[in-house]
Order: sequence, then structure tokens, then C-alpha cells
Amino acid sequence: MTRKLFITGLTVLFSLGMQAQTAYDALRFSQIFYTGTARSAAMGNAMTALGGDFGSLSINPAGSAVYPYTELIFTPALHATANNSDYLASGSSESRLRPGITNVGYVTSVRAAGFGLSFAVGYNGLNQYTDRFSATGVTNQSSWLASLAYETDGIFAQNMDWNDQQNPFRNGSAPWRSVLAWNTSLLDTLVGTGGMLYKAATEAESGYDIFIPGNLRQNFYRNVNGNVGEYLINMGVNIGNTLFMGANLGLQSIWYDYRETYSETAERPNDFAQTAFQGFTHHYRQTTSGVGVNLKFGVIFLPVDNLRLGAGISTPTWMRLHDEWQESMDAHFSDGYNPPEIKSPLGEYDYRINTPFRWNVGLAYTFGVYGALSVDYEQTAYDKTKMLPWERHAHQNPFSEENTTIRQGFQKAGNLRAGLELNPNEMFSLRGGYAWYQNPEKHHGSDTHIGSLGIGLRAGTFFSDLTFMQRFAQTENFSLYGNVYDGNQLIYQAPVGSQTSSNWKLLLSLGLRF
Repeated sequence: MTRKLFITGLTVLFSLGMQAQTAYDALRFSQIFYTGTARSAAMGNAMTALGGDFGSLSINPAGSAVYPYTELIFTPALHATANNSDYLASGSSESRLRPGITNVGYVTSVRAAGFGLSFAVGYNGLNQYTDRFSATGVTNQSSWLASLAYETDGIFAQNMDWNDQQNPFRNGSAPWRSVLAWNTSLLDTLVGTGGMLYKAATEAESGYDIFIPGNLRQNFYRNVNGNVGEYLINMGVNIGNTLFMGANLGLQSIWYDYRETYSETAERPNDFAQTAFQGFTHHYRQTTSGVGVNLKFGVIFLPVDNLRLGAGISTPTWMRLHDEWQESMDAHFSDGYNPPEIKSPLGEYDYRINTPFRWNVGLAYTFGVYGALSVDYEQTAYDKTKMLPWERHAHQNPFSEENTTIRQGFQKAGNLRAGLELNPNEMFSLRGGYAWYQNPEKHHGSDTHIGSLGIGLRAGTFFSDLTFMQRFAQTENFSLYGNVYDGNQLIYQAPVGSQTSSNWKLLLSLGLRF
């Protein structure tokens, strides 16, 4: 019998159970979608040349030097996401609403004889992960479990036995889900292969043919939480109200929680009489936590009245991350055999990510006290991101393959942001903004477009700003597992579905100026 090969799907946009640390982890924690204050968000975060807002300090540290007063600010927010999927001609919809905090800050300044110093400390949100997604459909053309069987080919079956004498989770080379499937009787060896080739409980044999004998109901569910935020310590210098300079020490907090469930169930168990297969469920969860540190520098210059030029640069963020993950699997058979659910041990791994340099420039024009128009351009070379071992002096880098994927699959991305503020009177403001974030991937994904509207109110020392941000809908194709080939011959083609997602945020800033 020809050895069967499993090829991870070329169109798989999210892979079930990402147990290993991948290039896409590096991309996830390198991307920034600023939130910060409601005023900054309302203007599309086009704040490089404007300053004077705490949200601007994570974009251009010179923004603190523009402050002529002391300010306290706090910004709670609501984050919502909506997903629609079309998979195997079946539609599913999911939505999620989660509260959060995108900004807390304090800034003060001292001025004398054309010279000023400012100091700021606080927190700004940089990225937020809220997601809920599901897909369901019926097929007899392929199976996640059958794909897993091909992936397991070449591993000696007895090495996956889990008993008092051996622990294949800790001491074996098989994927953990293969160990789970083998020990729940969802995989079996093919006769005459020496215990090295496998078939799934969702497959049947007829002579030399192996096939899916009936319809399988496939169900997938994913739930994601998390955020990346930056605690900053800032100092700024004001020279003659013409040149403003600033610097940040940034400390990032990273938290990401991913949970998914996948199941396959026989629509007609009698069709699977050879194996008595009825159904199985696979659970997977992964949590990433960590910290990062960076330095930022910026400048704002007023060459003539009302015109502002700004520029900022950020060093790489040097991250130290800790991953934990766990899988479980249970199976049901129509002959009454129902093995207990099996859980893997808790997997743990420590590693580092160095994000790329980031630079931005901005141009703004102010209409006296009546408003401002601002435009920013920002660029990040995502192909320069690095994944590294936890030990700084390790002799080998276990992420050489991932770093190759980063260099070949990612690219420089330019972000364009624009904002407008109108002040009909000293108590009321209207704002609007737009941000375009270029896709950092060469071959997958799409650009991100965000629109925003906001209002502001002033009453003595108190102020409040309210902003609505909308990320426009994006549609991408996905597969839940990969295609299976025997040499160049396609055996099973994984179904391809489509996902349309969007999200919105509502930010409310409350503050005091004195």
C-alpha cells in the first residue's frame, strides 16, 4: 500500500488547535490597532502632529509637551464583534459584547520663560481580542478525523499507548491529538502496515479503497478573549511653543485566551457499521500571557502659525511570553462502547518575540480654537519580526522555520489615518475619523478599514468624550483542516467556507483639567 501523506491545507486560514508557537502568534502580538482615549479614537488616531491628548502619547510621545494644563482621564469601553459563516451550504451567526478599559492617564506640565517640561504616566490600549465564531455543515467527502489519521502515518502505534509504563504526551513524537484519538479508539492501524499507517473511525474499507461511508455533521465553535495594552512613563520638553519633544518608556501587558471545540457526528450511525462510529468531540484551549518593553521618541514642530508637523519612532517591543495549552477528546460508538474522556497534560512553553521598528509622520492644520484637520502615515516592517528561545544564549533557535515563514509570508505595511475636529463653541466638539491598516500578509488576509464618529463636552474643569468606532466587514475563506493527498492524487478535499466579520467599539472618556 502506498504511504499516504497529510499536507496541511494551503487554504487553512485558522488551524484547529494551534498547539505550537507559530509565525501568526508573532503577527498577532506585533499588530497595533490604537484605541486610547475617545477623542483620539474619534479622529482616527491621527494624532502624530496634534498631541495634547493622552491617547496620542502612544503614537508620538511629544504629545505631552503640548499640554498647557494638568489632566486626569479615564476611558471605559464596550467591544462588540459579529461573525457570519457559510460552511457546507449552512449559515451560522455569532456575536459577542465585552466591557473593557482602553485608557487611564495623568499628565502635568510646568512652564516658565518660553520653556516647559511635562510628565505623564498611564495606560493606553493597543489591541483587543474579542471573537466568537461557529460553523456547521454536513459532508461525506472528507473528515477531520480522517485527516488526523493521515497525519499520524509513520508513527508506531504502540508508542502512542498511554499507560503506567509510558506517557506519550511527554515522551513521544506523536501530535497530542493523535495520542488522544488512538487512546479513545478513534484511530486504528491498517492491516499489513506494521502498525505504522492508520484509518479513522469515520472511514470504511472496501478492498483497497478507504472512504467516508456516510454523512457527517461537523460542528466548530471558537471563543477568544484578550488584549495588549501599554503602561507608559513619559517626559516632554516644550521650547518656545514651537518645538515639542518627548520620550516614553513603555511596558506592555499581553493576554490572549483561545478556546475551541470541534465535533463530528454520524447522521446515520448504521452507515458506519464497520467501526460502530457515532461521534466524537475535541476540545482545545490555549492561553498566552507576557510582558514587553520598548522606547519611543517623538517631535512636533510648528513652522508657521496653525501648521504642525510631527514624527515618532518606536524601538522593537521585546516580549517575553508564556503559553499554556490543553486538549481533550471523547468518543461515542453505536455498539455501546463509550471510552471515558481523555485529557492531555497541561503543556507549557516560554519564548520571546521581538516586534519590528515602527515609525510615523503626521501633518495637522488647526483653525484656531475652532478645530483641526490631521493626517498620519505609519509604517511597520512585519517581515522583520523575530521569534526567539527563552534563553538568550541558546545555541540553536527552535524558531528558524517560523522566522523563515515570517520573512517570506509577511511584508511592510503602511497605515493611513485621518481625523477632523470642529468646535462650534468652547463647550461642544464634533469629530470624525478614518483609519486604513494595510494587510501585513503577502498571500492571505485583507486590509482593515475603521471609521469613527465622536462628540465632546466641556464644562469648567470637567470634560467628557463619546466615540463610536466601526471596523468595516471583512470576508475571508477558511478550512477547518487540510487536504489529504496520496502522492499527487487528492484523496480528501477539505471543505472551504467563508467568514464575514466586523466589530465596533464604544468609548467614553471622563476627565478633569486644572
